[in-house]
Amino acid sequence: MSQRSIPRTLAVVAVLAGFPGAAAPDEWPTLRQGMWEFRRTVGGSAMAPVTRCTQPADDMRRQNEVLQKVGCKLAPTKRSGNTYTVQAECSGAVQGRQTSVITVKGDGEYRIEVRGDVGGAPTEETLVARRIGDCAK
Repeated sequence: MSQRSIPRTLAVVAVLAGFPGAAAPDEWPTLRQGMWEFRRTVGGSAMAPVTRCTQPADDMRRQNEVLQKVGCKLAPTKRSGNTYTVQAECSGAVQGRQTSVITVKGDGEYRIEVRGDVGGAPTEETLVARRIGDCAK
């Protein structure tokens, strides 16, 4: 894996899945299944919004599996009110550290701010996720 692709790989693993963390599902707030819109900013550059039908808790479980496969260890999630902080340290194919701060606004919206250092380079991302309706049948 090239040095250039390492930050992107960790960022994709951390944010695109939608909900990073090492918490048991009952430790997270209830987020409704449905059509969600994801607005992502990477290093100050806004990406095109993405919409998809999803259940954020399922995304979290899948992401934990991916993080473990690439050599990341997740510290227990810390909660303070509606804010959840997750720290990951990766030493496999992707090397670095990151801290994700998830702020939940009810069962249909959350924001993730990810800061880290991957391969010696600082990384910064923000994801704003909002439920926009039911999934098509």
